Amino acid sequence: MRSDNPRLRLGILGIVIVSLFAALFARLWYLQIMASQQFRSVATANRERIILEEAPRGRIFDRNGTTLVDNRISIVVTVDKNKLPDGAKHPDQRSAILDRLALELTRYTG
Repeated sequence: MRSDNPRLRLGILGIVIVSLFAALFARLWYLQIMASQQFRSVATANRERIILEEAPRGRIFDRNGTTLVDNRISIVVTVDKNKLPDGAKHPDQRSAILDRLALELTRYTG
């Protein structure tokens, strides 16, 4: 057999292509099956974060020196309405959850 035989070249090319696809599928399997727990924990940690941010401006005074606007720390709480029970089907349960949330927030914020 000569080295310039087209059948030999196609066979080698086919082996290379099959081995590349096998490597690709092996990597996809590893990422989706074996490393899924690692990526799940990274995604969970990515969901919540605390950002401390300085006020972009200082106090604002009027002409007499009285403070009109002051800097203060504020707490922002968001509620995902998709996680709450449906208000049309379970209004009492939804109201109880929101009341409990309001009670907890006033306990810590005054």
